[in-house]
Amino acid sequence: MNSLDAVSNDNSPLDIAYSGTPYDFAVQNKAAIGLERLALDRAYASTEIKPEASHFGTSAMPVSNNRLLMKPGMFFASFCLWIIAAIYSYQILHSSPSPVIKILGMTMIGWAALFFAYVSKFQGRDFFCDFGLSGVIGALIGAIIVALTRYHLPIDLATLCGGLSLLTVILAALIKERYLLTISCMAALSWTAYSLLNLQSSALFWAFPIMWIIHMSLAVELRAKIPLALAIISGLFWLVTNITLLSLAAKISPLMAISAIFATGFAYSRIGKTMQDNRLLGGLFQTNAGWAVAAISALLLQDYWLMEAPHVPWTNLPNLSAFAYPMTVQWSVILIGCCLIIAGAGLLRIRMGTQTLVGSIGVLFFAALLPASIAFRPQLLAVTAQNGLQATPSVGILIGGAITALSLAMLVNGLRRSKPSMMVLALVTLSLEAIIVMESLFSTPDNVALFGFAVLIMTLTAGLYAHNGQNTPPLRQANA
Repeated sequence: MNSLDAVSNDNSPLDIAYSGTPYDFAVQNKAAIGLERLALDRAYASTEIKPEASHFGTSAMPVSNNRLLMKPGMFFASFCLWIIAAIYSYQILHSSPSPVIKILGMTMIGWAALFFAYVSKFQGRDFFCDFGLSGVIGALIGAIIVALTRYHLPIDLATLCGGLSLLTVILAALIKERYLLTISCMAALSWTAYSLLNLQSSALFWAFPIMWIIHMSLAVELRAKIPLALAIISGLFWLVTNITLLSLAAKISPLMAISAIFATGFAYSRIGKTMQDNRLLGGLFQTNAGWAVAAISALLLQDYWLMEAPHVPWTNLPNLSAFAYPMTVQWSVILIGCCLIIAGAGLLRIRMGTQTLVGSIGVLFFAALLPASIAFRPQLLAVTAQNGLQATPSVGILIGGAITALSLAMLVNGLRRSKPSMMVLALVTLSLEAIIVMESLFSTPDNVALFGFAVLIMTLTAGLYAHNGQNTPPLRQANA
């Protein structure tokens, strides 16, 4: 998942690819850069020792307090304080009928566990720090359960998971702690999973994208691989879940849902490409995750357009226009937003020299083609019928040609960069494409010609895109 060892420059020749330490980069590529001294200065700057920022903000504490917290006895004292608080609170829970006293007892356990985690983190005892933070979360959950039980508050489990995710991500942002970030991402996943099990979106589902942005930013800042992977997966899971629930509620059609998932996954992959260009952690993983979602959605839409006779899963599909559904405007906003993200990522890559204008236009055209074919499906069918043409399976074959060309480009890029994940995704996509399109290709020779034409156009576009990028300057160093 860590993409720091390679850049997503599909255009640069192999001899200027980055590998190894910053010093190795300067030595291996001095002929291409021409400014060895500048590269060495960057390498020296990137190896500058900076103060540790993950010890709960203790770098600015007085020296006397630092010495006190570093004493081994302080660790055992904080642990004993936590145990004493837990025993006393246990007695309160079983003796006092007042819910306020019980909540105060749970709060006391939480503060004692937080102090224990603080001392453990300061002394470098990461396991015990995570143990103490787990106690803080357990005390928080216990206080919430007491309040819900006593006052009969109408709060469901999904809202509790969302609240836990929000509180833990705030703590993670304040004290820069990876463990809390991991808990927050897991709570966000549980929040979405509970909504899916109940087949109903949570009342606060709109707050998830805000938390997701915080999750991604903190994971990249803290260079935390596991929270970053959980954040990427939770974002895609939330997207697929809520769009599916909207489709089941007849707010949008199934085809509209699939096209929205495709556009968002494609935008996800382009953001990942930009992250790789800047050598940010998790860029390759996000690219592959977005590619997988977009590829599955594109194959489903292609299967629909190849359909000459109704078959599963399109047998009971309502034959309504996309503009006849209640949330057509929101669906259009999502698609336009995804296209803007793809265009913005393309402009950033053009500026960095890792993509050309031709390549950016081709990627944006393919991203807009599939949703447009669904939005204007009745008009497309009417226009082709008036001219004596058939939209099915012609549109599906054109989509298949584009998928094939993009998969081949990804396979070649994976071979050049020695990335097995890219090669596996490309081969799986090509295999599924062959299964879906094979029957339509052998039905008439015209379909074969149309498919070959689509592959040729996309391949020539990719070839021009790569050819124009051969003389691009090497990527600038990123201080990650």
